[in-house]
Amino acid sequence: MRFAVLSIGALIFLSPALGEDIETLNHDVYKNATISRVEPDGIVITHSAGIVKIPFSELPAEYARRFNYDKSKGEKFASEQAEAQRQLYLKTQDERQIANARDAEISAKSGAEADAFLKRKAIASFVLTAKETGTGDASSDSWKTDYGSYDRQTTQNKKIAIQVHDLGGSTADCSVDIYFVGKSFTQNVHFIYAHQSVAVRVGPQFEGKTEVVAPALDSRVLNLAALGEQYAAGAVMEGWIVTGQIEGQRFGLVASNGLVASNANGLITEFERREKERRQ
Repeated sequence: MRFAVLSIGALIFLSPALGEDIETLNHDVYKNATISRVEPDGIVITHSAGIVKIPFSELPAEYARRFNYDKSKGEKFASEQAEAQRQLYLKTQDERQIANARDAEISAKSGAEADAFLKRKAIASFVLTAKETGTGDASSDSWKTDYGSYDRQTTQNKKIAIQVHDLGGSTADCSVDIYFVGKSFTQNVHFIYAHQSVAVRVGPQFEGKTEVVAPALDSRVLNLAALGEQYAAGAVMEGWIVTGQIEGQRFGLVASNGLVASNANGLITEFERREKERRQ
């Protein structure tokens, strides 16, 4: 949801843009979604959990009519996108082979360089995965009226399951960092509001597992229906970032959605800067 912002005292006045509830043919419902882009094979929407693309094939027929969906053009577009992804994968594989060859050449120069090369190769065999296993949203009204006014407080949290696999037969103590990302209720600003670090041991015969719960994030909305005004404070949960490290070297990064992933390094850098200033 987009908001026009007006500060009044400790609260912020929001004039919400129109949104809509979108339900797919599989009965997935996206509440108060905004259609941000229409592509030949589907629509891209922004909703409370982030950004997602929904193909027209998964939507009721009214959306195809509404956006003049042409099946042949949509299939061609999807095919072109898939081919672009395939070419990107091939390019990445070529670059990786070049990097591996360069590493092999460097490692042969000295024993120390060879040890460093083997260490990088061992760390590269570790694979990090993460997924949400639970989401908790709890809302309560300190008061409300029959004609739509209310003062509502909302608390959100998430539970994340993390696994570390080793594909190369190594054993290591891994440090897994989990960063929880919020979005200001009053501005289009994302930020890391909490961080956890856990130790995970991985070996050839077993995978490392852990589960973490995000610290609760609170927000408040004051809706005055009779005046046509709404005020808000706090933030909503946008997602999370998980990274793994072995002896200070990163071996993976997983994010809850594409929007968070595209800004992951910048968000982490800004969070670490704030933490450093806080400790000084």
